[in-house]
Amino acid sequence: MNIPFSPPDISELEIQYVADAMRSGWITTGPRTKELEKKLAGRNDQLAKMSKIIKYLNEEIAKKEATINQLMEELSQKNADIANLHTNINNLNTTIGNMQVEAELQKQEIAAQSANMNTVYYIMGDKKTLKSKGVLEGGLLQKKKVNYSNLDMSMFTKADMRNLRSISIPSGSPQIISGVNTSACTINKTGKNSSELVITDPTAFWSSSKVLVVKY
Repeated sequence: MNIPFSPPDISELEIQYVADAMRSGWITTGPRTKELEKKLAGRNDQLAKMSKIIKYLNEEIAKKEATINQLMEELSQKNADIANLHTNINNLNTTIGNMQVEAELQKQEIAAQSANMNTVYYIMGDKKTLKSKGVLEGGLLQKKKVNYSNLDMSMFTKADMRNLRSISIPSGSPQIISGVNTSACTINKTGKNSSELVITDPTAFWSSSKVLVVKY
């Protein structure tokens, strides 16, 4: 096995440095050695300073990493809190929606009950007309009276007593023959064959009956 010979890589500059040292008479000691020791000491000081700076920077990085980790944990907790808030808000919205639906249903029910409570009926006509519509009952020689048990309400005009304050009657001498409270109204003659029924107190007028029958 042959190992190739490789000559040392020595430049003229290095040869010059060796020659200068030998001519100076100082081999192991002397000014060049002192200068080298001084340079090495300066570098050691720089390395010590660099080590301190690196140590300080590593400590600061560790502090920053600890702060970042703490912030990440806080952020994670905030995200969890936000998620819980969204859940609570959704639950509240659902509850509010259900309450609004329930309130609307109750409102409609109250309105229906109120409308039913305030619904009244009236009809007018001569004796023959009222009898033909089944409003009056009684024989030939009997006094005619309202047939409450068999009234066909489709023959009547339906109204809301809160809005019904007057009724025009095509007769100069009308007569109320149903059970309404006649003390809560007046009948004013407006012409030879016309009158106007004015309800002065609707609540009192309809208190005893929700059916008004006017005969003329």
